[in-house]
Amino acid sequence: MTPDPRFLYLSATHKEALAQLLYGVKERKGFVVLSGEVGTGKTTVVRAMLERLDENCQFAYIFNTKLSVLDFLRLVCHDFGLHVRGEAKTDYLISLHDFLIESDNDGKTTTLIVDEAQNLDASVFEEIRMLTNLEAPSHKLLQIFLIGQPELNVLLDQADLQQLKQRVSTRYHLIPLDQRETREYIHLRMRIAGARFMNCFTEGAIQKIYHYSHGIPRLINNICDNALLLGYANDTPIISEKTVRECVVDLDLQKGSKNHGRPCRGEPGKGRQRRSIVYFSLLVLLLALLASGVFLFLTGRIGNPYGLSKPAETVKPLQDESRAGDVRDPGAEETAVPGLSEGARPVASGLAGAVPPARSRKNDGEELEEPRVPEAPAVSQSPEARTVTVGKGDTLGRIIFREYGRVDTHLLRAVQELNPDITDIDTIFVGQQVGLPADLEQAYNKPGRPSYFSVHVASFKAFDHASKFFKELMERGEKPAIVPATINGKTWYRVAVGEYGGLREALTSAKRLVRTGRTNYAKPIKLPDLPKQS
Repeated sequence: MTPDPRFLYLSATHKEALAQLLYGVKERKGFVVLSGEVGTGKTTVVRAMLERLDENCQFAYIFNTKLSVLDFLRLVCHDFGLHVRGEAKTDYLISLHDFLIESDNDGKTTTLIVDEAQNLDASVFEEIRMLTNLEAPSHKLLQIFLIGQPELNVLLDQADLQQLKQRVSTRYHLIPLDQRETREYIHLRMRIAGARFMNCFTEGAIQKIYHYSHGIPRLINNICDNALLLGYANDTPIISEKTVRECVVDLDLQKGSKNHGRPCRGEPGKGRQRRSIVYFSLLVLLLALLASGVFLFLTGRIGNPYGLSKPAETVKPLQDESRAGDVRDPGAEETAVPGLSEGARPVASGLAGAVPPARSRKNDGEELEEPRVPEAPAVSQSPEARTVTVGKGDTLGRIIFREYGRVDTHLLRAVQELNPDITDIDTIFVGQQVGLPADLEQAYNKPGRPSYFSVHVASFKAFDHASKFFKELMERGEKPAIVPATINGKTWYRVAVGEYGGLREALTSAKRLVRTGRTNYAKPIKLPDLPKQS
């Protein structure tokens, strides 16, 4: 979502806008105005221009425009690196004038860029106009670029800003992309980002993206980003119309289209006249339709011309990922955490920095196998709990995992309530009796065997390392779980965080974890039902 010039797609209008800006700087044209709807790429075009300027071009970039005249001058001088003595307006003007003359003598071009210029106060507009009076006999000492939304054009058309408007040498309006440009834009960003497969969006999906985004690059980015994440969560390599529609509903973009204007190549007054004619025609048409509807209603001929709306499509739940063959894991080659051996490497470095630097034990250069956990001894049954005997190499987490097929905070809390003498989940003794809950419904405080969505953040080859990560997450106040995954005949131990009733909620949490930097990998998964206890 940031205005990264690397991802600039030069449509016909974006290319012309960039050329106009570069021409305005190099030819010292004085005043240049660039307008466009929110998200059309104005700031990205400006940054692309700055990257193309040589060392003889210096600039100040003002993006906070809710300022008084004095604050505006103070910010301009600060951005040019000027140290002004005094706090009067004249002090800043004198320093700025001296700086511009000195820069011109050194052969440098000085440009002031004011972004979000539609928010400027009328008094600041007048001060900007006065700054253009700083000029040499043959050229302007200061080039001023006003960048803003369409409201900027409306302001410049006002009578009290006519003097400023007359000094504008170049004026251009960015328009949204068309459908062909939208397709090329998506493919360009994917290629720059390193994608190896360009056709992951179907043609129908691209049409829907264009329809709902109206060709606005920022909205295209938002829809595509959410669609790719949702497709990844569903293990769907191809993004279809259905996936796009789901994202559009999440982003609340399913409303009507919006007229985003065309380039300002004619006189703005004529454009307003044409818009007035269009609005008047639409009003007459609306009144005619309203009269027709009243007539049909009174005559009993009106029915349901639009049909019944279809029920909202629901997200297909993820498959049970505990079964062999259904699991898709990132693979051990993805992310290695420094300090971990092969046996302790997390597949995806979840919750960055939180993975404990555990090492596999080695003997004469060879890695030892995981300690064999003895078969669960016979347990004694009781109405409230059953007991197991701790074997060699057991931890509380291992016992819970062996008995119930996973470890989570509910099971751990239930076991600790039955065993108040166990204060550390890693400190139990061989031969010790450990009580386990016989009633899982009571452990989860709800009827039925528990099955819920969580967010997978890391995978480990060794259970002990997964258990250490689990414990650290618990100490941080998270709700972690360890679940098994069989891949290519090998068992991996997945660590997930959070408990969610549906995929959409888990997906939102996964996005938040990645965007806030807490993890560089997060994928919603469905935790399976616990097995029935005999």
